[in-house]
Formats: sequence, C-alpha cells, structure tokens
Amino acid sequence: MATSSDFTESKDELSTARLLSSDDDSYGSEISETKRTRPWRWILALVLSIILTNVISIIVTFRIVQGSLSCRSVSEPPAGVAPILRSLPSERKPTRMNTPFYNRENSIYREHNSPPTEEAWIELTQIHAGIMLVPKEEAEDSGINPKIHAYFDNPEEGLVGYPVIAEATHQLHCLNLLRRYSYFNFNYTSEAEHEALSKTNEYWQSLHVDHCVEYLRLRLMCTADVGIVPFVWAGNKGQLTADMDRMHTCRDYEAVREFVKQTSIPRPTNGTVRPKPGDYTVDDYI
Repeated sequence: MATSSDFTESKDELSTARLLSSDDDSYGSEISETKRTRPWRWILALVLSIILTNVISIIVTFRIVQGSLSCRSVSEPPAGVAPILRSLPSERKPTRMNTPFYNRENSIYREHNSPPTEEAWIELTQIHAGIMLVPKEEAEDSGINPKIHAYFDNPEEGLVGYPVIAEATHQLHCLNLLRRYSYFNFNYTSEAEHEALSKTNEYWQSLHVDHCVEYLRLRLMCTADVGIVPFVWAGNKGQLTADMDRMHTCRDYEAVREFVKQTSIPRPTNGTVRPKPGDYTVDDYI
C-alpha cells in the first residue's frame, strides 16, 4: 500500500521532470530563435555594405565629374579660369580658318619688312600692355603660390597684387618673335630694334627664341587639334596640296586681347617694387 511519503516523492519527481522538460523546451526555443534571427543579421549587413559602397561610388563620381567640369576645355587650366578672367566669354564658336600656301587672303600678319605689319602684331599680342594685378584673396583660385610668386605691395604707386600676364597673349608674343627672327625679316628687325637688341647678345637672343619654340611646341601638343586636313590634286602629275580652308572651334581671342588691353597697367621699372626680406627670389631668368 502506497504511503503518503511515496506519493510526495512521486509528485516531486513529476515536478522535476516537468521543469527539466520546460528548460529543454526553452533552450530549444532559444536555439530556434537564434537560427531564425541570424539570417536577418546577414541580410542587414549585406544591405548596409551595398549602401556604403554606393555612397562611396557616388562621392568618387561626383569629385571626378566636378573636376572635369572645372576643366571644361584645353584652353583652361585644370583648376579653372582665374577670377580676374572669369568675365571673359567662355563660348566656343565654329570659325573658318583659311591659311593657304600663298597669301591669297592678303593677311597683314604675313607681310615682310613692313611697319604696318609690325604695328598689327604689337596690337594683336598686346606685349606692351603691361601686367594685370591679382588681389591677394584670389591667389589660391588663380593657381598662384604665395610662398614663391612675387607680390607687389606698394599702394603709394597703385601697385598692389600679384603681377600676371595672360597665356594667350604671351603665346602670340612668342609666335611673333619667331616671325621677327626669321631670316627674311631679321635685317628689318635688327634695324627696327637696334637699341633694344644692342642691350643683349646673340646668346641671349637665341635663348629667347629657343624658349618660344619650346613653349609653343608644348602648347600645340597640349591642345592636340584633332581636326583633319584633306588634300586637293595639284596639276595632273599626282602632286597634292593641303586644303587649309577648314572650320575650327574657337574661343573669342579678340575679347581676350581687348580685356588685356583695358585691364593691364604699365609694367613698373625695375626697383619701383622690391622683394621684402624673406621673399622667394631666384638668381636669373627661369
């Protein structure tokens, strides 16, 4: 006959079994829950990785596009046009350029030993216009390095700013120098510029010419005109002649020339403005 103690023990064993079973169920439930949530964590990590990758791609693309927009043309520096020149028209327009072998266009710039031709080139290049002054606050946007580039600080003479010249007029000045030093013009040039040339020697003059040749060589390679020049038959013996009457995409150089003419001030004589102690200097032309 079962006693009350036996009944109590049986009841305790049953309760313990239920507790163990409950713990097992709870543990199994936790494992199952972990298995169910773990894939979502992977999915979330994957989604976040994709979003992060896209954000990085957008930033990189934006910077590349921004850089390409700031350098819209081979006629502009990579950092963009200096503020002093930003008022110039930036439009490009189709322009007919005809440069035949013979001077059928009667271009004044092709004449030899001619005072009107010399005057035309001087007006075209504005070589005697002087310099333009860039304000100190525009130095960075103008590609000017304050640590090495000369700065005028002479308000009494109205000379405050970084002295600069335009690349376009400098390039045409170099072209004109080559023209003037060509053998068929040199005698005339020597007579017309006797006083100026007498202050230099032949070696210095050759350096000036070499500088201009190299300058124009690099600039022409930089712009690398990808237009084409077709040929025309010259006579019936198979000789060809280039058809140089072609269309090009051009900036308005006349606007640049006029701006330089109106904006420039006479270049001060040596000694009017001097470097301050600690300013960067070089020993000779660079």
